[in-house]
Amino acid sequence: MLTELVILAVLLDEECTIYRIKKKLDEHFSLFYSASMGSIHPGLKKLYLNKYVSLKKSTTPGGQRRSTYSITSPGKKYFENLMLNSALSEQIVKIKLLILPKMEKNLQISIIKTIKNYYQDRLLDFENFYENNPTAYIKQSINSISEEISWLNRQELI
Repeated sequence: MLTELVILAVLLDEECTIYRIKKKLDEHFSLFYSASMGSIHPGLKKLYLNKYVSLKKSTTPGGQRRSTYSITSPGKKYFENLMLNSALSEQIVKIKLLILPKMEKNLQISIIKTIKNYYQDRLLDFENFYENNPTAYIKQSINSISEEISWLNRQELI
């Protein structure tokens, strides 16, 4: 799911070859996601088989064959569904927040609410755990999660 999400995010901006996709993933997501050709290729294949991306083959003036991928209308809808999916981890949250500006305002608000719910659940877990294990690390985690929730609340107002 994560590989598909980031590939589609790249293709929202422009059609790309697999090498350009790899380069853009490295440029934009390398803090939270490491993409190898071994993960990008199967992800693209799956997206292509499901008709979420289209493939255009051509030949360069130098005679090299080139495959260029672009997102389709069903691919855009699938991308939105991936963004709205509530199955989250810290890594997925960070990536979704990076992608968020590409989304329409109403979808941004829905995604922010989903992420906020994720953090509120984590906060509750940490607070419950803190009752029996009052360590500085747990307290710092509680403060950090609370700050994330406050930031998300402000984003909903923008």
